[in-house]
Amino acid sequence: MDFILHSNEMILKLVVAILLGGLIGIDREFSKRPAGLRTHILVVVGATVVMHTNIALLQIYPHIDPGRFGAQVISGIGFLGAGTIIKEGPTIHGLTTAASLWTVSAIGLAVGSAQYTLAVLATLITLVVLRIFSTLENRFRARSKVTALYLETNDDRDVIDYVHQTIEEKELDIVDLSSDYTQGYGHSLIIKLKCEEKHCRSLIQELANSKKILKIRMR
Repeated sequence: MDFILHSNEMILKLVVAILLGGLIGIDREFSKRPAGLRTHILVVVGATVVMHTNIALLQIYPHIDPGRFGAQVISGIGFLGAGTIIKEGPTIHGLTTAASLWTVSAIGLAVGSAQYTLAVLATLITLVVLRIFSTLENRFRARSKVTALYLETNDDRDVIDYVHQTIEEKELDIVDLSSDYTQGYGHSLIIKLKCEEKHCRSLIQELANSKKILKIRMR
């Protein structure tokens, strides 16, 4: 009877682990990340097995350190997570996937110790962060992206005021503006501003339609 109960508990833990890890893995798979469905399931199942085995050994050897196995999982997953991190110039890719692998291993430990409520809540929080926060993060990045515009204008005195006014009407933030004026020719402007690409293109189109602007391009 004890063997049957023990087996049922073990099967339940593995099934729950596969479901929870699989949900996070599916999100990573759809996002086309290097560590997807299979990797996340293997990590969560491995962590669950380690924790379940740790609890079983505690019943036989009560004097062993109960946190030793779990600590090895958490530290060991760092090697796997490091393999997902790629540096391309100033940009680093894969940090979120590495963090999701680390989180999945912690979820596996929670399942292995029968902390099902904690494991489910952690999974839901992880999915919210990966899916919803990702959209918000992309919007913030788009708004904070600095774009440089190069303009050549006619010799009108009010041309810089006109450019300023047009940018303000678009509610865009100017980061830097440098101007070079040549008598009889006009201004050469380099404007750095924070804007999404579609808003920058809308600004360029409006400025290009003005007779004051002789040439404009995005740098």
